[in-house]
Amino acid sequence: MKNLLFTLVFVFSLPLSVTLCGQTPNTFLLRGSHLVEVKENYKKGNPQARTWINALIKLADKDITQKPLSVVTKAKVPPSGNLHDYFSMAPYFWPDSSKPNNLPYINKDGKHNPEIDQINDHKNLLRLVRWVQELSLAYYFTDDEKYAAKAAEFLHVWFLDTATFMNPNLNYAQAILGINDGRASGMIDACDFSILLNAVELLGGSRSWDEQSNKQLKEWFEKYYLWLLESKNGITERKNKNNHGTWYDQQILSVALYLGKKEWAKEYIHTTALARIPQQIEPDGRQPLELARTNALHYSTFALEAWFKTANMADCVGLDIWNYSTADGRSFKKALDWLLPYAINEKKWEYQQIIEFDRYSFYRLLLQASNHYGNSYWKAAQKIKEEGTRNLIAEIFYEKLYNEVF
Repeated sequence: MKNLLFTLVFVFSLPLSVTLCGQTPNTFLLRGSHLVEVKENYKKGNPQARTWINALIKLADKDITQKPLSVVTKAKVPPSGNLHDYFSMAPYFWPDSSKPNNLPYINKDGKHNPEIDQINDHKNLLRLVRWVQELSLAYYFTDDEKYAAKAAEFLHVWFLDTATFMNPNLNYAQAILGINDGRASGMIDACDFSILLNAVELLGGSRSWDEQSNKQLKEWFEKYYLWLLESKNGITERKNKNNHGTWYDQQILSVALYLGKKEWAKEYIHTTALARIPQQIEPDGRQPLELARTNALHYSTFALEAWFKTANMADCVGLDIWNYSTADGRSFKKALDWLLPYAINEKKWEYQQIIEFDRYSFYRLLLQASNHYGNSYWKAAQKIKEEGTRNLIAEIFYEKLYNEVF
């Protein structure tokens, strides 16, 4: 692939409506220059780019028909009594039939309690992120204002409008009935805020998402940033040693970068994020804290996804952690290499995995790894793709435009 596809261009000093040479977006999870090249090739009629963007447009056209989502529409009121507070239940905790009133709930790791669906805040947040991402990308590639307008509507209703906004906290996320009203681990419900904020950067220049709208959203995330840093749940989650700690890192880093706190993000990666590697990864690449779970392959991959997002954001502040290793050889690349033969079915998984493993989650990691570690990872990704596991957004972000080998 051309070197241009590997070049990261991130401009944090410019206002939202301005992009480098009028083209390159200020994205921090995606390569801005890659998106520019995809757009240019789409406009020129490149078959691969046309296939991607036409499929994306179909998704965005469906998204336009959706009604805006809000936390105030849930059927159950949070313990605070305020519908504006985000609320969810811990997914792996179930009623204890041996206790009066089935309380307190007990843990059945890896088994989802269907009761969680009675509160729709988490499901709606996932939908919001997906729709805003697809609409923002469709707007960026086509310059069609209707996609930006719908993305802006979704953002206003969830975050900004007086009647429907979400309070900037996760105090009541993943509550365990009979034990607490919310817990630090519930912060992982919002781990995709990084995807959402990355998508917002694609709306720059849109008439529908003006400077005032972006200013208001920044004010919301400034409050949320302080909550992440100072709240009891935030402090507790930051100390978590397994994937939850890394997902906290990528979430707060994305908020910091969106708010322009580049130096803070750089220092945080040095002092906090990289310190997790010896806690989480063995010299041979195993992740013991994830291997102890009932869905060990899933959580080992899930933890790596957080590391990859953190590494993309580290690129934004001039740090290469893709190739970082401790003195005794611990790195998230080593963790990737240890998982690889299991994920592509070359070796039999020896730990627990009580639900079917979603191989697409590893597919998107391999596409990114190929950009940093070479063609063998791209070839491994194609093995998964050829078996029917693929994802449009991942291909747009990380696939090659042409068929040549590295």
